[in-house]
Amino acid sequence: MLMPHTISTALNYELQEIRDLVVGAMQEVCQTYDVDGIELDYFRGYGLFPTSPATPEQIELLNDMMRNIRQMTEEEGLRRGRLILIAARCINDSDWSLTRGLDVQTWLEEDLIDILMPLQILWHKGRRPLKFFFELAHRYDVSVYPTMQEREWRSSWAVCRGEAMSRFAEGADGIATFNRFDPTHRLWRELGNPALLRDLDKTYRCPYYLPATVTAKGCDPLVLSVGDDVTSAPPANKQRTLKLLIHIDGVTESHYLQVHLNGRPLEVESALSAPGPEPQKIWFEFAPAAALFAAAENQLTAKINHTDGSVEIENVELDVRLTN
Repeated sequence: MLMPHTISTALNYELQEIRDLVVGAMQEVCQTYDVDGIELDYFRGYGLFPTSPATPEQIELLNDMMRNIRQMTEEEGLRRGRLILIAARCINDSDWSLTRGLDVQTWLEEDLIDILMPLQILWHKGRRPLKFFFELAHRYDVSVYPTMQEREWRSSWAVCRGEAMSRFAEGADGIATFNRFDPTHRLWRELGNPALLRDLDKTYRCPYYLPATVTAKGCDPLVLSVGDDVTSAPPANKQRTLKLLIHIDGVTESHYLQVHLNGRPLEVESALSAPGPEPQKIWFEFAPAAALFAAAENQLTAKINHTDGSVEIENVELDVRLTN
């Protein structure tokens, strides 16, 4: 009988044999192939130890393996006369990664990696935006290539473009992908080129702070990262249009939703359906003026004109479209 793939089937880095196996495998690759670098994908199975959170002793075991890998790549790089870079994929932010045994701070301080590849695997309220990770790595002159979260098969291609531009706006040096094997796919031409992305349709989302509870007193500010300078002139012979969509759960006709963008009120242009006496989920559409947007980060707030109860903001999307 086949056992299900759970954390119990992952490698246990507490074992010396496993750590030696990993270093040996990386050395074989460096000796056999003319590679520019190696990628340590700690997201493939991010349960690295039998216990969670990882203990200080377990963390140090993995740090020591990273030191051995760095020493190996430097020796092999000297042997062939060309550097071998080390890229490491980790999770969300340095504090959360540490609970899994990934001591990103030590990797940076001891110059154990050249490229950091954080992956935002949890879009939930309270998770810090990746820009904090970018700033941490840049203090040590380490490049950051965040891994794309969105996929066009579950979102639109415009959403993928928007995520890439958001990451560049937050300070990313480039974009990494995961399990993408088609060399002819347009992602290779578009997602790593912010100059090209600026002139293409995009959809920006607001994942870090959702869902958000809205009451008569308002809600916590929602930060919408927009990589475009939407106040600039569009490309020649093009017009830029902006459409802001907000998905609300639990809204009724008595709530009278009020939305502000960077402190300025927005008027509802339309709604997918009219609010009724019973709570329902509705997409509200706005057409904000470009002048309301600030560079990179924008704050959305909302409140309802109802002293009892609340509604939930489930999704926020800004469509940036260029038309002839």
